[in-house]
Amino acid sequence: MMNSFWWGGGTNNKGIRWLAWDHMTPPKAQGGMGFRDLHSFNLAMIAKQGWNIMTHPHTLLAKLYKARWSVGNGANIKVMSEPWLRG
Repeated sequence: MMNSFWWGGGTNNKGIRWLAWDHMTPPKAQGGMGFRDLHSFNLAMIAKQGWNIMTHPHTLLAKLYKARWSVGNGANIKVMSEPWLRG
């Protein structure tokens, strides 16, 4: 998709692909064009979010994840005896 954004033409024109995408993602110092590899970038952003959750447990997002995963398999939740259920 990024390749067609940079080198794609209009709706009737395919454009010219000057290089294969794997030759454009290495840094410029290594002969590439410095485009980001989006898969690796996405994994890095997910890891960063995980690190922030672990190092800042007082944030809202960390509390939400903790509440979500502390439910476990749900065996200890008494659904029928909760007062918010009607009759």
